[in-house]
Parts: sequence; C-alpha cells; structure tokens
Amino acid sequence: MLSDCSNLLFFKKITTMKSTILILGLMFALVSTATMAQTFTALQTESGRFLINDNSVTPPVDEVTIGTLLSASAIKIMDDKKNLPYVDGQVQSFEMTVIKKSGNASVKGKGETITSEMKDLISTLVSGDKVYFEYIVGAFSNGTNIKFKALTFKIQ
Repeated sequence: MLSDCSNLLFFKKITTMKSTILILGLMFALVSTATMAQTFTALQTESGRFLINDNSVTPPVDEVTIGTLLSASAIKIMDDKKNLPYVDGQVQSFEMTVIKKSGNASVKGKGETITSEMKDLISTLVSGDKVYFEYIVGAFSNGTNIKFKALTFKIQ
C-alpha cells in the first residue's frame, strides 16, 4: 500500500514537471511571436518615403514605377505600432530577385543598403516585370535574428 502511494506521488511530480516545462515553452513561443508581430520591413526611398506591401492580396504585391524603385535607398525594419523605423534592429542581409520577360536575375545584399548594382538592374525593367526583396534577415540588439517576409513589387 505504501509502495502504491509513493508511486502515485512520483507520477504526480513528473506530471507537474512536464506541465511546467510545457507552460515555459509556450511562454517563450509567445514572447518570440510578439517580437516578430511588432515588426515588419519596408523599402525606404531617398526622400524618406516608405514602400510597404499591401497585405490584403496574396501574395502581397504593390505596383510601382521604375523611378520609385530607383529612388530606393534601403530596406528598413519597421515598428508596427508607430510605422517608423525600428531603432532596436537592422537588416543584415537580403536578396533582390527580378523576374523579367527576358529572363531572371538575382543580386545579394549585405546590410540594408540598395546597391548601385541593384539599381542598374532595376533600370532595365519594363512594365509587368517583378522585383522581390527576399530572404530579409534582421538582427536585434538582444541577439535575436528574424527572417522577414519578402517585399514584392510589380513595375507599372
């Protein structure tokens, strides 16, 4: 009888430990999700304007002119609450891919800057071509790296 009672106590302790570990895991997942949900990326132009995809369509695509894309200077991590650049994180890398009627091309970027090589490629686009800023990785001061959704633009 005493053995059954100690087995029951042991089982309750293990069940309690499993529950605690599960709760801690869920709390960590919620904190990580909250950080990602509060930020997004946007393409910043030289005039300070931000180009943000219309998320009401799938996949999110915005139509822009070549001139607008040529004025792009950087990809910024944005604060969802303020719609301003997020001060605690910066884009570390991304890839710009163009889908042209005459063929596709891709250029990798380090940091947040839109390079002259990327702008040269943009200048060759025609109406209907698409530009993807994808594989965007942002780094935050707490050491967290987050991969963001692609920014997609179609040339008018």
